[in-house]
Amino acid sequence: IRAALFAEAGLGWGLDDTVCVFVGRLDHQKNPQLLLQGFAQAARGRDTMRLLVVGDGVLRPQVEGLLDELGLRERVALLGVRPREQVAKFLRCADLKVLSSAYEGMPRCVVEALGSGTPVVATRVGEVPRLVKDGRNGYVVDTDSPAALAAGLEAALSHGPFDPQACAESVSEFTPAAVLAPVFATYRRLATRNG
Repeated sequence: IRAALFAEAGLGWGLDDTVCVFVGRLDHQKNPQLLLQGFAQAARGRDTMRLLVVGDGVLRPQVEGLLDELGLRERVALLGVRPREQVAKFLRCADLKVLSSAYEGMPRCVVEALGSGTPVVATRVGEVPRLVKDGRNGYVVDTDSPAALAAGLEAALSHGPFDPQACAESVSEFTPAAVLAPVFATYRRLATRNG
């Protein structure tokens, strides 16, 4: 999968490179500046560490400028908006999913990454602490500083391979059937009461 995706995206990266993936809009909520600054710190001394950025938005010019400022052009690929099927493949082939958001509710990209067996490093926002458990399926960072995000990335990389099954099990309650069961039960109850 990785070889095909790299070829399709025009990336000359090695198949054994450490690949982090970010999926989201390039806007203030998703905080892509924090993403790049934290990644830059974690990547020091790790020559094969790479970052795929899937998505686009109003902050793209600032992100492009920060890539140049931090010297990350060879390590970071801005892929823009991609088809859902390809995003799923990027999540499956990544070593880590990174979420740098300033605020969130229940970020779907975290659920999708974990469901794909990919561990997550994320800022402590919204329902993330309910999903991501330190050392089990990733790490949650307590602040929105680049150093804190870098420390989370380093902890995940030092941890060694996470168990993909543990990642997937952590979001098993969020399958469509499980989430929609109470909704359907309510509809059935209302239909029989009004029928």
